[in-house]
Amino acid sequence: MKQTIILGNIITMDEKRPFAKAALVKDGVFAYIGSAEEAKKLAGADAQVLDYGENFIYPGFMESHCHGSFAGERAIGQANLMEGGLTTDYARYRNIIKAFIEKNPQRDFYVAAGWVENEEYVTKAYLDEICSDKPLFMQTGGGHSMLLNSKAMEWAGVDADYAKKWGYDLVHVDKEGEPDGYICEGPLFEIVPKLPITVRDIKDYLLAWQEMALSRGFTAVGDAGAEVIHRVAPQAYSELQQEGKLKLRTYAWMYVTDNADAKTEIARIAAPRRSSTV
Repeated sequence: MKQTIILGNIITMDEKRPFAKAALVKDGVFAYIGSAEEAKKLAGADAQVLDYGENFIYPGFMESHCHGSFAGERAIGQANLMEGGLTTDYARYRNIIKAFIEKNPQRDFYVAAGWVENEEYVTKAYLDEICSDKPLFMQTGGGHSMLLNSKAMEWAGVDADYAKKWGYDLVHVDKEGEPDGYICEGPLFEIVPKLPITVRDIKDYLLAWQEMALSRGFTAVGDAGAEVIHRVAPQAYSELQQEGKLKLRTYAWMYVTDNADAKTEIARIAAPRRSSTV
């Protein structure tokens, strides 16, 4: 059994005992938090000692509003535009996407993630030049806007009528009133969930997000609207938990529609949970 004694000014987040001087960890689990003397008595002679002196030791950080599968998609990406750090260099973005497409010609569609917009305005032609025969979606880092090539627009049904329905602030059009490939907000959240992404894909995204979060000191997160972007995310979470792979304490909140009938909303939210236990 691996044992570690942690010494320092420990903030426990316990109202009755807010501070402690030592903690004993056995096989990755806190077995005792209190005085240094007692921790040493409970530990074995071969216990590792980490002495942080008068420095403060905090519990894991909490991320109160995240989108786990969306973040993981950006972390590993089909074509991750954040390789080497964020940039607004559009030529570099296109080269990254082009290289990915050349290495993965078997794919039926492509999703690029991490695009950071600058003052330059680009349209579907920016993507058509490197991919004209398959749908290509380039999502922004923030996730609220996206650029589609012509094939992606055809696949998603983004035409003049679609733009008129949503409004030209959300579906940009050219001088002739035809969509130019740029969409944001409502249309994006309607289109992205329709992409043929599998539960296996989402599990990979969630594991990538988990690794990234844990490496930065986060031990608990709130996934706000877990099913809004990827409908099968609740099932992916459930399977990862059953497989013992979900190590990040996750509160997966479901999206609730404003002014909706309560029974209808409860049935809608419960449906993914039922399907994930089949």
